[in-house]
Amino acid sequence: MEFDLTREEQAVLSLLPEGKDNAVTGRMIAQRTGIEYDRVRAVISHLVNRHGRLIASCSGGYFIPVTEDEVREATRSLRHRGIMILYRASRLQRASIEEIFHQSVMEFADERKIKAS
Repeated sequence: MEFDLTREEQAVLSLLPEGKDNAVTGRMIAQRTGIEYDRVRAVISHLVNRHGRLIASCSGGYFIPVTEDEVREATRSLRHRGIMILYRASRLQRASIEEIFHQSVMEFADERKIKAS
């Protein structure tokens, strides 16, 4: 039992399997816990961003990476998605991806300062 986690967080975390081959979908977690699907996604995000839990995702769902290859593959996928989102933003603003990236870095730093205070 982890005392720094809410019951909801504990319930979601307890259903996350080790290894990509055992990945479980967010909908399955929702069904097993009775927590709404959108909330499951928010809880997983909170576990990663606020509690530092290593949770990865793939086409099969969510899992706890156990090998360096799983960590590397999940990281590569996240970087690719992030770059593609920045690319789309650059197209919308008719700016270079570098400009959008630097703007995003500044906004992110501002958000972190606000949350820290």
